[in-house]
Amino acid sequence: MRKYILMILIAVSAVIPLLSYNETNPITESAFVESENYTVKEHFGKIGIFEEGAQTPLTVLNVYVFTLPEADRILLSEGFTVDRSSLQSVIEDYTG
Repeated sequence: MRKYILMILIAVSAVIPLLSYNETNPITESAFVESENYTVKEHFGKIGIFEEGAQTPLTVLNVYVFTLPEADRILLSEGFTVDRSSLQSVIEDYTG
């Protein structure tokens, strides 16, 4: 019986980190076809990508803003706009 309880505890402990993963939506090409322009800005300490004018991000990159150079932190605190053709390059710059 103890062996089964231990196995269950191990299985649950492996699943819990997956449930608390902070990326709001996976980045897919289809997520970025609605808008021509996107705003990239800090969102709860990470990098959020928003449709222009939206309050809720389409996705949040798993990159902590505090780990970036000061110039990037300032830029992200103010937010900046990119068009759809430049968005993938911006994502790669911060995640690559």
